[in-house]
Amino acid sequence: MTVNLKSSLVITYSLWNAKKRKDCCSDGGLLLCSLCNQSSILVTDTKRCCHVIGYIIIIGLPLIEIIINIVFFKSSHYITVDHEEFSDVSCNLIPNYGHFYVFFPLLFILLLLQLVCILAIIKLLHVRKRQRRGNDDSGVGGGGSSTPSEDDHNTGGAADTNDSSDDEDNLSLLWKTTNISARFWITVKFTITHTLVWIIAFLALIQASIALWHVFTLLNSLQAIYITVNCTFTRPVLDLIYQWREEKLDYYKHEHSLYSVNHLMNTSGQNESKRIRK
Repeated sequence: MTVNLKSSLVITYSLWNAKKRKDCCSDGGLLLCSLCNQSSILVTDTKRCCHVIGYIIIIGLPLIEIIINIVFFKSSHYITVDHEEFSDVSCNLIPNYGHFYVFFPLLFILLLLQLVCILAIIKLLHVRKRQRRGNDDSGVGGGGSSTPSEDDHNTGGAADTNDSSDDEDNLSLLWKTTNISARFWITVKFTITHTLVWIIAFLALIQASIALWHVFTLLNSLQAIYITVNCTFTRPVLDLIYQWREEKLDYYKHEHSLYSVNHLMNTSGQNESKRIRK
């Protein structure tokens, strides 16, 4: 879940940075545009910062939860008779247990941050589509004769249209030529599945329902299988497997050729020795 949040942050920043740079260039002239281009050098560093923040969340949140549980809650908390059977199934995670009030708030904060990132990405894409629609409308309505003053006005409007179209082209180029679109849809699917699975877990704990907890266990297992398959059978991994297979075949071909040469040399040597003996 934290890795999915890190991916959402990187996608959001990439799209926002593409739009911000074009807005900066269109509004501030050549000097401000050059400053924006110089500041774009920091994009890689910012992406690294997003990755660092993600790893801090991965390591920091569990440590914070463990420390809070050790300091503020006792592990020998009394379990009621109603929750005794459910606690055996849920590994002692029950509604009246102190750990319950630490684990789920952090979990819902992570889900909320993922939803905020997805909504921000959708808003950026909606702005891109709206600008494209506006450019098409202005292009259709730009015909006909006009006075010189109207021509100047139309020229200014055309410049604004070109700026907005450049903005739209910048986002479109980033969306089409990189893997951001695929990463975005993977992030959306992971967010939906995470939300569904952990809402079921929350309801199971609130109601102390063994049936709902079994549903949560099943869905969580299926989700783990899906994430494993999705992360394993990616294009870079498949390319590495193919490269490893080709290198292995080349190695065996080389070994076979060496074996064939040695066999021919040994055979010719044996024939030569037999001929000399005769």
